[in-house]
Amino acid sequence: MPDFAVTDTGGTHRVAELARNGRPLLADLTADGTVAAAVTDSGDRLTVATGRPVGAIPATALLMRPDGYVAWASSQPRPDPDELGELRPVLAQWFGI
Repeated sequence: MPDFAVTDTGGTHRVAELARNGRPLLADLTADGTVAAAVTDSGDRLTVATGRPVGAIPATALLMRPDGYVAWASSQPRPDPDELGELRPVLAQWFGI
């Protein structure tokens, strides 16, 4: 599992802590939560963490399986609609979301 944390208004949360519930984890590290906004219809089947990264991470968004495998990533400061469109098939393929 990537070793970093996300800081938000509720404090700092390590990725391992966020993934503890066994659901897929979407870490949205964009400045405005663009990626999280694209998956608001996922309900409680996906854990979404938005905020600033703590630690070196060369991405602005990561979708991780519960075993830590990165299923999708973006390094764009504000992913464009085409890149966000790639996220939907990955959610469907890996998690049926």
